[in-house]
Amino acid sequence: MGQSPTTTEQDILAALAAGQRTATEQIYRQNYHIISGWLVKNGGTANDAADLFQEAMVVLFGKAQDEEFRLTCSVGTYLFAISKHLWYKKLQKQSREPVALYDNMGSEEKKKKK
Repeated sequence: MGQSPTTTEQDILAALAAGQRTATEQIYRQNYHIISGWLVKNGGTANDAADLFQEAMVVLFGKAQDEEFRLTCSVGTYLFAISKHLWYKKLQKQSREPVALYDNMGSEEKKKKK
């Protein structure tokens, strides 16, 4: 029989910091669909959502390891804020990168002129 779900936000963070798989699973179960849905509505793909959520979990895990860190909102709210920040940062970075030019671009136009 598995462990019962963690009840308080601080308990979830402590369990996450201790590496308890049940805490990680609970966080995914309670938050992934929310963050994934938001990301897809804001121009992301399912793969983007999986990558972004994983990055946000790494940030949360790092914070959970810090004894000085005090969560002042729910884990879900904090994870959502991290995810939004990471997504906006990624979009901002993409807007500064040069547009990729593919070798085959314009080949259709050349064919039409023949």
